[in-house]
Amino acid sequence: MEEQQPLPPAPSIGSAIVNVFAAPAEVYTNLHTTESKPTLWILPLIVCIAAVLVTLVIGFSNQDLKSQRLEATRITLEQRVTDGKMTQEQLDRTMEGMEKGGGVILAIQLVAVTIVFSIIFFLSALLLWLGSKTILKLPVGYEKILELSGIATWIGVLGIFIQMLMMIGLNSIFAQPNAAIFFYQSFDITNSTHKALATLNFFSIWQTIVIGIGLQKWSNKSYTLPMIVSFVVWLLIVGLTLLLGLG
Repeated sequence: MEEQQPLPPAPSIGSAIVNVFAAPAEVYTNLHTTESKPTLWILPLIVCIAAVLVTLVIGFSNQDLKSQRLEATRITLEQRVTDGKMTQEQLDRTMEGMEKGGGVILAIQLVAVTIVFSIIFFLSALLLWLGSKTILKLPVGYEKILELSGIATWIGVLGIFIQMLMMIGLNSIFAQPNAAIFFYQSFDITNSTHKALATLNFFSIWQTIVIGIGLQKWSNKSYTLPMIVSFVVWLLIVGLTLLLGLG
């Protein structure tokens, strides 16, 4: 019986971080044929969640940003009252609880964000895996798709830090790296156009393109189908977050 050859080693964390920005095609070229390396997706997921949590804490610590977030919540709830989905009394109680229970609310949000981001990460990887199996006919396991997504997540981490700096520097919760940045001073959360533009996050789109590049390198097909798979998954995740009121 022929002895099975060991798989080549996966790239190091350092080279993966550098190359996902400098040469994404290079970092993904042979990744699907290397040995599994869970740290390639575990570490970026942890760092990404930590970055979001830091942004939340800063938002609660900065009085201007906190007031803007509360006002945005009030406007959203007032729309629910108008639509008959809640009463004015319920709105008043909710807002009073949010204003007085700062520490408790922050703790709840930190836990919720951790859970939600983890679910979105694994769900998007699952959708990518299904798309790669059914459309691209890729013979790769779910863990390899996690590695592909994890490496691309470093782009999202950079985006979160840029967003944090923009919010602090421009003193607005709406100052974010998306297509609605031009309206950050007059952003209207009830305006459908503003909300649609806000979903077009530049770093998310960049991350989606890089995932498409990885799928293309693995499938050896033209860029069209891999990019379609990547962007369809992105659209599904964006739609889900909007449906759940997370966008």
